[in-house]
Amino acid sequence: MATVNDFEREFARFLGRAPDVLRFAALGTTEQGDRGAALPGDCVQPSGAIGVYCPDWVVVQRDHSGDVNWIVETKGRVRGGTEEKDAAMSEWCRRMSAADGEAWKYLRVDRSEFHSDFATFRHLVVSVVSQRIFRERDLAPERTMTAAEVREARHDGRA
Repeated sequence: MATVNDFEREFARFLGRAPDVLRFAALGTTEQGDRGAALPGDCVQPSGAIGVYCPDWVVVQRDHSGDVNWIVETKGRVRGGTEEKDAAMSEWCRRMSAADGEAWKYLRVDRSEFHSDFATFRHLVVSVVSQRIFRERDLAPERTMTAAEVREARHDGRA
């Protein structure tokens, strides 16, 4: 498995034992510096330059509604430009889902959000998304999610 660090190796072991993961592949840069698989489409760099994006993982999950294709980025440290990459990948997944009729979703997993004892990939997704929702809510305590936002978050796999 082409991984760069201990976090990615731990994540690979988790994916290998998660019962709802049908298959997965590491796509990122290897320890030898070989570049990973780039997805079509541009990504704006913090400098404003247009670059390509090489995600860390593609994961196929068996869900109650069918198979879901996930683009997963594992982050040890969140740096400048991360939100732009997240937005670009979420949009790419939306376009892919519309184009091929299959479910494509994006998930960034920060090191601080991950522990290897999640029972399933779904548990990981729910945990990561829940932490982000509550963190966003804590940053803006006067705003709570509407019922429609909760339904949308559940539909998108974010809650």
